[in-house]
Amino acid sequence: MVIFPLALDQTIAQMWSNGAREVDAVVVLMCQQLMAEQQEEYISNTLLKKIEALKNEKEQLARNYEQEEEYLTNDLSRKLLQVSISVNCY
Repeated sequence: MVIFPLALDQTIAQMWSNGAREVDAVVVLMCQQLMAEQQEEYISNTLLKKIEALKNEKEQLARNYEQEEEYLTNDLSRKLLQVSISVNCY
């Protein structure tokens, strides 16, 4: 069950607890529909935020990978150059 910030369900509960038993069923159904729509929107927004965070994390990981790859390539090139120089000296 997803809990989201909405006071409408509390309002309905208060109406019933205050003895307002004559609340029309249509109004209750409309309130429930509104609550369901708001819950869907809340879930959608939450998922969109998570997707955006994952996209940002993916981009950062790709940048880190590229930097690490460049560092290793440069390090290997330096070592190969050193080996080449030392071989030519003998």
